[in-house]
Parts: sequence; structure tokens; C-alpha cells
Amino acid sequence: MTVAASRTLDNSKDVARQFPSSALADSSITAEKLAPGAVESADVADGSITTAKLAALAVTGAKIAAGTISTGKFVAGAIATADIAAGAIAASAGGRALMADGFFDSAATTAKFAAGAIAASAGGRALMADGFFDAAAATAKFAAGAIPASRMANGAAIAALLSAGLGASAAYDKTTSGAQTTLAADAVKDRACLLVAVVTESFANGDGAQPTFTVGETAAATKFFDTTAFADATVGTVLVFAGINLATKNLIVTGVAATGATSTGAIALTVIALPTS
Repeated sequence: MTVAASRTLDNSKDVARQFPSSALADSSITAEKLAPGAVESADVADGSITTAKLAALAVTGAKIAAGTISTGKFVAGAIATADIAAGAIAASAGGRALMADGFFDSAATTAKFAAGAIAASAGGRALMADGFFDAAAATAKFAAGAIPASRMANGAAIAALLSAGLGASAAYDKTTSGAQTTLAADAVKDRACLLVAVVTESFANGDGAQPTFTVGETAAATKFFDTTAFADATVGTVLVFAGINLATKNLIVTGVAATGATSTGAIALTVIALPTS
């Protein structure tokens, strides 16, 4: 190396004292003169590494700590489909660790994705790992009233009522025997019920006797439908009844099984039950 004035190095003495920084000419220490590992992070002043100091492509994914890239680091529209590896955003602890807290901000995140980046297609779905949308958590992401009726599948509203405990649905085939609880009793309140029974298999005696069904409640098995309602009914027949299911009474279907090998008959029953007070 070049020194500011001629000096002789005495290896038996402290080198730092023999060659203080003032003895070194400016720019005399080049990268080639540094041993591997000689410069540690503690030797680098804060803020001294600027963008201009980094070679192109020098910063790879492995050099970026998990969670350090937040939404604000992306230019709007910068993330396109081709930039997302299939399954890269996984529904796992490892996948979530790639995102800093608050990465998904409702007011800003949408703008980071180019139009059509995540398409409603096989290719679009491939960008998300299986289970990315967890049923237990995804519902909470939708504001009240955010999904209009035009976006709901047929029967979705009925399914929501049943899920809320305001009804039940069950199917009964020709082997049904005895009382079956379709909807458990409300311990306190009477319920106004709408019952819809659909014949899913035509009733016929065949080589024996066709099954029979009644629909009622505890201690009143034929309150809503008696056996004549389904006798010889053909597939697709729809029967509707409205009535009151009393508090403490289970809503039940009572069946007598078919007796013949070729005897047929089956129904599906849906009940909507709303407390009267």
C-alpha cells in the first residue's frame, strides 16, 4: 500500500501505531487489499451504503429478512401475474412470515396489483396455495351488506338461515323407521315454521309396501303431514305446510320402512323456524 511518507515496518511492534490512518494516502485501500471477512457490519457506518454502492442484482431474495418488504415498497401496479410464483403466497406460518404486519391495507393494497394479475381462472388460482382462504377467517373480511343478492348462489340465503340455527334440512329414504328429529326443540319459545317437503323418489309398492312418512312434533307425530300426503307421490312433488312448533317439542319425521325389495319412496324436508316472540 502507499503511505504518506517513507516508513519501515517493524513486525515486533504494534502495526496500528506505526501506521495510523493519517499515514495512508486517500483511496490507497482497495477491495483487493481486504482479506475475506475483514470488514464486518460493525465497521460500516449507518447510512453509508447507498443505492449507487450496490451492483445490479446484488440483492437477492435470500438477503432480505422475512417481513421487511411492506406494501409501501411497491409501485402501484408493479405486481403482475408473471411476478408471482405458483403457490408462493402460502396459507402457512412460513407464507405469512413473508409479509410484514399490516401488509394488506384495504386502502392501498389493491393498487399494487396490475389489472387482472389474479384472474378467476385455473392460472389465477394456481398463484394461491391450497387453503389460502381459511373459512373460519375469510367471512370476517366482508363488510355487512357487501355481498348483494345478485352475487349469491341459489339457496344461499336458506343455507344461511339453517347455519344460524333457524331451521334444518334432512333426507329420508325408504329404510327410515321410527321417529327422527329433524329440528331440536327450542327450550323456551314457540316457533313459526315453514315446512317444504320434496319427493326425491317416487312412492310405489313394488313387491311389497311403500314406505310411509308423517311430519309433526313430539307427542303429535302427524301435526304437519300425515301418511296420505306422500302416498303414491311421484318424484318432484313439492308439499308446503306452515304451522307452529311448540316450545320444548322436537320437530320430527316418523317413518315406516318399505317392506319389498322393489318398493320405493323417499323425501327431503327443509324447515325454516322463527321464534314467535
